[in-house]
Amino acid sequence: MSAVVLLALTRRRRSEWRAALGVVGLATVIELAQLAIYQMSVGFEWWDVREDSIGIALGLLLIRYTPVRGMLLKNE
Repeated sequence: MSAVVLLALTRRRRSEWRAALGVVGLATVIELAQLAIYQMSVGFEWWDVREDSIGIALGLLLIRYTPVRGMLLKNE
């Protein structure tokens, strides 16, 4: 959801990609922090970062090809 809101605020494709990569980076940092804090025996959860990345890609498609951006930015 955070990716969709952040992507709605972008104006150009380059900004969309930067926002999407920023959210993927945030997901990766969160997983690294969980690994450091909880010292999980499972290791780094790559599958969780993968699932977040898929959600971000779907959010990117949603923002580009549906009227969701206009609905989120109704006052413009």
